[in-house]
Amino acid sequence: MPRALEVAGDACVQAVTAAGIAPQRSLMRIDGAGGSAVALDPIAKRGIHHLVRLKSYGIFRLRAVQQLLAVGTWQWVADSGSGPRRQALDIGSWQLGADESQTDAPVVPTRLVVSRYATDHKHGAGVLIEGWLYELFGTSLDVSAWPAAETVELYYGRAAVENRFAQEARELHLHHVFSYTPAGQRLAVLVGMWLWNLRTVLGSRVVGPLGAVPTPPARVTQDVVAPPPVPEMMLPPEPVDQVPPPELSERERVEAVLAGLGWQEMIRKHPGWRYDGTLHCPQGHPALFNGVAQTKHCRYATYRVSARHCGPCQKRELCSRTTNPAYSRVVTLPVGDALQVSRRRLGQKPVPPPLAPLPPPRWLAPEPSEPGLLQALAAALLPAELRHRWQDFASRCGAEICLPRPVPAPLRRPWVASTPGIRQHRRLTWQQHLARYELRCTARVSLDAPDQRHAKATRAVLELFAA
Repeated sequence: MPRALEVAGDACVQAVTAAGIAPQRSLMRIDGAGGSAVALDPIAKRGIHHLVRLKSYGIFRLRAVQQLLAVGTWQWVADSGSGPRRQALDIGSWQLGADESQTDAPVVPTRLVVSRYATDHKHGAGVLIEGWLYELFGTSLDVSAWPAAETVELYYGRAAVENRFAQEARELHLHHVFSYTPAGQRLAVLVGMWLWNLRTVLGSRVVGPLGAVPTPPARVTQDVVAPPPVPEMMLPPEPVDQVPPPELSERERVEAVLAGLGWQEMIRKHPGWRYDGTLHCPQGHPALFNGVAQTKHCRYATYRVSARHCGPCQKRELCSRTTNPAYSRVVTLPVGDALQVSRRRLGQKPVPPPLAPLPPPRWLAPEPSEPGLLQALAAALLPAELRHRWQDFASRCGAEICLPRPVPAPLRRPWVASTPGIRQHRRLTWQQHLARYELRCTARVSLDAPDQRHAKATRAVLELFAA
């Protein structure tokens, strides 16, 4: 995810810079997968604002946050006409990454906005608390320019992207498979998006000046009467900040039992071996516990010296006469009935200890602020209407291309191969195809508009093609 956001951030900076817009005036809306300091750090370093869904609902356990949710002044989010109508509230700011155990983890400050709607069952993102489904968002937008209600509305404007994909599928059939390789399919989609933008630009040339930008209306916030505080209405109680002792694996339990046995008696028949918490061979190399061996009358614990010690050992011939470089000394010690374990159970992997709970996040209470005078407006331009105007204009236009009489090609005898390529039946190269179908400089292109009203648009379109 961080690498994908780095690429997306570079593309965003390049696009807005080409349009003459500062990166600080751009915004990237991200789903819950990007709700971490590691993911948002590349966006923040490029000066791009972020609006992301967060999944750290543990912040609702803070008593101060619970008090805000209970007595804060909620705002109605504009009704989208689809789904439940939400309420929104600012609950302060949070230092993302400051609660992580890594000391070199990036820290990204973010403003916290929470939304809720009444429901009796949970579906989708969020956490269900006392008949309300709460969702948490983080953003770097200023609270005076983007109050809580407009921030939530802006986030759910991401749905327009999915609608745009469906629109592209209807108009350009980009949902079809054009290539069975990722690169080929991506090239086809890029060509389709280029055609999409070209039709929009040509449509703007047809209609002429687009008109003045609408003036934003005065901001009017619809407050919600907060419900009375409900004691202990939040999440289940926090777990006790105590790390339980790690659960030992079967091998570790066996080694603990072996450590309490009478080792002097066990190694009595192995001169030179000693035990001081770890078994050592006569040369002082450690022998590690290898498993349990079972015979008809007794049970043995086996210990093995690593081959990296036995290989260069100068007294190796006292243990074995083999010349195998992978040889390692194995010793078996009788343990009687002290161990009731099988070799199969010893092979099981140890159970990892549970992770220690993270410390509470660094939360800051919201500061008093007044919203701006004007309300934020969505984009007023309708690109689909421009494309339809262009398609209607192009369907009623007549194009005429006058070409000079081509120079007759030299007489060619088909039974004589004049070039090696003809002899080998080669295909034409890309440059040869361009030269073959090139439009001569003396060619004349004329475009007849359906009426005089579109004469100016016709000249603009011809200038665009000439460029």
